[in-house]
Amino acid sequence: MQFDIPSLIQGYAQGYFLMADETGDLGWYSSRKRTIIPLDDRFRYPKSLRRVLNQERFSTAINRDFESVVAGCADRDSTWISAELQEIYQVLYKAGWAYSFETWQDNQLAGGILGIVIGGAFIGESMFYRIPEGSKVAMVKLVEQLRRRSFLLFDAQMMNPHLERFGACMVDEQQYQVLLQEALQRRCTLE
Repeated sequence: MQFDIPSLIQGYAQGYFLMADETGDLGWYSSRKRTIIPLDDRFRYPKSLRRVLNQERFSTAINRDFESVVAGCADRDSTWISAELQEIYQVLYKAGWAYSFETWQDNQLAGGILGIVIGGAFIGESMFYRIPEGSKVAMVKLVEQLRRRSFLLFDAQMMNPHLERFGACMVDEQQYQVLLQEALQRRCTLE
C-alpha cells in the first residue's frame, strides 16, 4: 500500500492525529482541548518511581525494536491502532518521522512510547509496557531526552489518569496551535 508521507506529516503539523474507529476505518481527528506533557518543572512523577529509577533496572533505547513497540501499543482489547495505521507508522519510521523510545530490562523489551517527531514537537501516539514500571520509566527518560535535545512540545493528545500523575495538563486549541507552530520552527532530533 502506498502512503503520501508529505500529506501525513502535514496533517500532524496542522494539529491533527490519526485514529481508527471500531470498524477499522482511519480518520484524522483533532480536539478542542489537548493534553501536553510539560517539559519544564511542572513535569513530575511519583516517589515510588524515583526508587525504581535509582535502582537502574531499566536501560533505554531509541528505535531498537520499533516494530515491537507498535505491536505492543496496538495489543489491547479495544485499540484505535488498526493494521493500516501500523503500516503508516512503519512507513513514517522508515522515512525518519516516527520513533519508539524504549525501556529494556536485560534483553527484554519492558515498555515503550511511540511518537512522531516534527521539528521541536514530539507527538506521542501511544505507550505500553510488558514489565511493570516499563512505560513509566520510559516517560521520565523520554522527557529528559526531549529537554536535552531542546524540544518545545510533548503532545500526549488525550488526558488519562496515568498522564495526570506526570503533571500532564490541558491546553485549548488556540494555545496548542501557538505551541505547535513555535515547535515546528525548531530543528531537533531525538537521537
